[in-house]
Amino acid sequence: MPEVRSIHSRCVQCDVRNISDAMTIFGSKNESGQIPLVLIPAHRSSLSTSGWWMSIPTGCYCLLQRFGRDVGEATPGFAMMPPWFRIAYMVTVQSCTYNAPCDDCPTSDNVRVNIDCVLVFRIRDADNFVYKLGAVHFDQLLTGAVEEAIRLMVRKETHRTVRNLRGARAEELLSNLNKKFDAVGVVFSNCTIRGVTLPESLENSLERATEVNKAMERTRREHEYQTGEVERKSSMTIEELERRNEQTMEMEKGKKKRAELNHEQRLVKEQEHTQTATIETETDIQVKRMETTAQLQRIRNDMERLRVETISRAEAEAE
Repeated sequence: MPEVRSIHSRCVQCDVRNISDAMTIFGSKNESGQIPLVLIPAHRSSLSTSGWWMSIPTGCYCLLQRFGRDVGEATPGFAMMPPWFRIAYMVTVQSCTYNAPCDDCPTSDNVRVNIDCVLVFRIRDADNFVYKLGAVHFDQLLTGAVEEAIRLMVRKETHRTVRNLRGARAEELLSNLNKKFDAVGVVFSNCTIRGVTLPESLENSLERATEVNKAMERTRREHEYQTGEVERKSSMTIEELERRNEQTMEMEKGKKKRAELNHEQRLVKEQEHTQTATIETETDIQVKRMETTAQLQRIRNDMERLRVETISRAEAEAE
């Protein structure tokens, strides 16, 4: 959708018949973009009903003249002054918003763009502003200065980066304007690039490119999400397999440990059985050895007794 361009503001100086209408005029907005900065009241008449009484309004600067010669700023309120004293100029004290659109500004790659710039300023020294410059000359100088600065600023950008100026605060332009108009009593408080309009065909192309980039980015994010899901599921599957493998290994280790314990228990039992059998065998052998020794001793005793009897019987027979 194309941006709505603002109307270029114009600072003007107007005549006013009634001083009391000044604040209404200063606060009004004009469809043609006119900003009333200075009002020129009608000359006083000695035959008027107010006579020598002068009403000086508040809310604006009132520059007083005597016989056409400046005598400074008048103090608000009622004052008794002869007719040769008059309010020559009434200058607004309000902050003014100045629209300064600049068309066909070339970028560094020679694309013509339209820039909508908004300035906020106020007049702090009415005397210098009126007598050194004036509203019309101020408008001419301001228009030229802003347009030149905007064109220089846009010239540093390409058609792809110039849109980044939208919404930016032009600090360099603001500083230059304050330096330029400081001597005539004008202070600028804000300078903002409100709009940047490219040629319609280029704008449409960039919009389509932006849509394609967004679609690609969306596709990339979906692909990354799907890839992440696959990786997550694969990781979970691998972790589950590893967990099962660890469980199986632990079970096998437990079986091996139990088998080793059973083998050790069997070895201990076999050793105990072997030791018991050995002890029993040795005991049997010892018992048999003792029995054999005792039997042999009995036989010896019997033989000795038989020998003695035989010798005794032989001796008896010999006698």
